[in-house]
Amino acid sequence: MATNFPHSDNLQPPSFGPHWPIYPQIMQVVRVADVAVANTVIYPAKVQQHASGSFRDRESCYLKEANGQALDRGIYVSRLIDSYVDLPLYVTHCCPGAGTVGGGPANFSFTASGGGAAFATGGGTASFSFTASGGGSVTGTTTGSGSASVSFTAIAGSGGQAIFLSSGTWVAQKTSALIECYGPGGASPGVAQAAFGGGGGAYASKTQTGLTIGNSYTVHVGMNAGDDTYFIDATTVMAKAGTDAQINLPGQGGAAADSVGTTKWNGRFGGAPMVAASGGGGGGAISTAQGTPGENGNPPNGGAGGVFGGGKGADSDALNGANGTQPGGGAGGAGAFSYVGGFGEVIITW
Repeated sequence: MATNFPHSDNLQPPSFGPHWPIYPQIMQVVRVADVAVANTVIYPAKVQQHASGSFRDRESCYLKEANGQALDRGIYVSRLIDSYVDLPLYVTHCCPGAGTVGGGPANFSFTASGGGAAFATGGGTASFSFTASGGGSVTGTTTGSGSASVSFTAIAGSGGQAIFLSSGTWVAQKTSALIECYGPGGASPGVAQAAFGGGGGAYASKTQTGLTIGNSYTVHVGMNAGDDTYFIDATTVMAKAGTDAQINLPGQGGAAADSVGTTKWNGRFGGAPMVAASGGGGGGAISTAQGTPGENGNPPNGGAGGVFGGGKGADSDALNGANGTQPGGGAGGAGAFSYVGGFGEVIITW
């Protein structure tokens, strides 16, 4: 005996009767248009029509999230399942039952193997847990009023690199790592006359063994003369800072002999003033070479900064000295003003 099923379209609710309920296999694209109905996860929505390359609203409907999670305003693929206050009710599933999105808390986990993971939040609060192996990395942003908390676990893999421009801690990724330390450069004096340049910082490196994966280790980045750069402590891997220039003496470069590591290079001394032209800052050392001295003033020109990173000395009767550049360049001399040396740096490669 033939059964006559009623016609169904987007405005007709499912048919219920003495037979099995009829749920037409209608997949639809709908747009959440407003906040959820009070005490529900059912949202006023609009069926979408695609025309001229974009969506536009058609008839009204409602949309429910199958796992009871909150929905942001936006477009969702859904299926017709019922009616609600005389309008079609569609269902979608955006989220697992463990979290919410769209203004509520959310919990996500990511795994990156040999690459990276990224996240963003846009108005809600999110908690993320990342695991990266094989040198993966994590970046994150928040937008609007969103906020995010992140925990990052790195698993020993093919390797990676961390660069510290200021002090912090490093969580060991492997049991050994190459530690490279750059000492900071020294400053020039603030005197009412042409001035000497500051000294450049030293370089020291060593492959540090015996690390424990997951343990945190101190990374200290020197910021000025007397503030040496080191890993763990000054007896493990350490690069000496350059010294500040004095009224009658150039800053001296950080000495390799006083640094700690298997590969070490000297920072170099600052240049001397000549008449009213100041000396350039001494160059900081790098991984393959020592710096070069700052040049002496050559009126009317201030001395050039030494390679690598030394600041230029001020020209005659001018105040246009220059700071040293990071990592470890000595400051150029200048009358009346004191310029600062470049900060140190630590690079860890595993």
